[in-house]
Amino acid sequence: MVGSDGIWDRFSNEEVMRLVVHNGFWDRKDPSGAVKKLVQDATDKWLLEQQMIDDITCIIAFFGRRQA
Repeated sequence: MVGSDGIWDRFSNEEVMRLVVHNGFWDRKDPSGAVKKLVQDATDKWLLEQQMIDDITCIIAFFGRRQA
């Protein structure tokens, strides 16, 4: 996962990993869904905590063994 400070100012590495794994994006091989969820959650946290939104950019790619 590569992301701008709009992500990292609101989430730790561990929180991002939990979001991706615990919401099933890894199992479903759905990086696009993970990006949408992460951007929405970051937006919500920015608005809740500061009533503004910083730049929020991220790229998620899954690497691993291919399944037959």
